Amino acid sequence: MQIIRSKRRSLAVEIHPERGLLVRAPLRMPQKDIDDFLHARRDWIDKHQARIAQERVARGPRNYEAGETFGYLGQQLTISLESGGARSRRPTTRREGDRLIITLNRAQALSAQERRADLQQSVVAFYRRAAQGDLPPRVAYFCDQLGLPMPAVTIAHQRRRWGSCSTRSGLRLNLRLLLCDEDLVDYVVAHEVCHLREMNHGPRFHHLLETLIPEARRLSRRLAQESERYRF
Repeated sequence: MQIIRSKRRSLAVEIHPERGLLVRAPLRMPQKDIDDFLHARRDWIDKHQARIAQERVARGPRNYEAGETFGYLGQQLTISLESGGARSRRPTTRREGDRLIITLNRAQALSAQERRADLQQSVVAFYRRAAQGDLPPRVAYFCDQLGLPMPAVTIAHQRRRWGSCSTRSGLRLNLRLLLCDEDLVDYVVAHEVCHLREMNHGPRFHHLLETLIPEARRLSRRLAQESERYRF
């Protein structure tokens, strides 16, 4: 559970697939009041946590087999496997049209577990390279809209956070964003760019974000609901 205190007047609770149970509370509200609030809503919390767990199980693990699909900025890429002659055991991944082609190098010498791990690493490496080319221009676009200088942009593979912002180190964006469609990508990028000016989630921040992404609140809810889809 994470308690986020701010200059708000009321309590709110949400179940976030990435961050778990989030409680938004006024700055000086006693912990007992928060505990009572959560106790009164325990049935609702349990119901929604169970739904998220069911969605995670229903999706199941990735197998990285021919015919499996991965999202790519609103498109679907279908895995094709081919044999390669490189000495390295590591497979390589490239895109050709709507195919994600994985070249298997000496895969016959691996156990099933090792093979799957190597295939996953190769696919993630492909998405990392693609994110390094795609995401910084989106940051530059939204910075230009707000008259802000371009910050440093780091691409990371994170389980729980889609992005973060630091006045010292710039923006950190999750390469899993490329599994999403472009509306969600632009929402997350614009969200983090707005933090360069407003390092909070107060009214001024939301007003600024909605000047860039008018549907920001709807997209935020959608990303929370769908986040289990966007995993390797």
